Amino acid sequence: MTVARTLIAFGVLAVVFPTAAVAGPMTISSTTNQSGHLSFTGASTPLTGNPYDFSSQGYSSLASIDNISVTLTLNDGDTAPGDFDFGNLTLALDGIDTGLKLDGFTDDAYDPNQPVTLSFSGTPNNAAALLAALQADGQLIGTILDASPGDNILGVPKQSSTTLDITGQQVPESATVLLFGLGAVGVAAYSLRKCGRRSA
Repeated sequence: MTVARTLIAFGVLAVVFPTAAVAGPMTISSTTNQSGHLSFTGASTPLTGNPYDFSSQGYSSLASIDNISVTLTLNDGDTAPGDFDFGNLTLALDGIDTGLKLDGFTDDAYDPNQPVTLSFSGTPNNAAALLAALQADGQLIGTILDASPGDNILGVPKQSSTTLDITGQQVPESATVLLFGLGAVGVAAYSLRKCGRRSA
């Protein structure tokens, strides 16, 4: 009887008290309007009109940022192979350089009727700083950094939108070991029955 009661007690404790569980990856996504910038590039050129907003998507559950993906539209990007800004433009979020190069915009002269839309994805630089910036308020301001500012007129059409996806690991959430608890209770109940039969 003592053993059975002990097993019951352990089963109840296992159900009541949570244990750590490993959480899987999660992706959050935000789409916002572009800035409407049309001028020579500076060291930093505004990409987003309003910040990427993740405030309703459980951003605080992220424990890491492993990958980012951005879709944006530019006029006169000049970042195709052989163009003078190839390798010079990168995505920044809250002023933090992600290292994601915005190469492949082939237009060599500004034409408002011929914007180019491209998507880029990769593991960001400064991931810890990006995570801290995201967790501060759930928003990130997008800008375009130029390693050679002032050499190109860049259009960031306002009628176009930009999308940012962030993928990372979730903070481990507590989970009750219900199956273990129920198993222990089952063993205890079986032991009680067995002991009862022997004493009868």
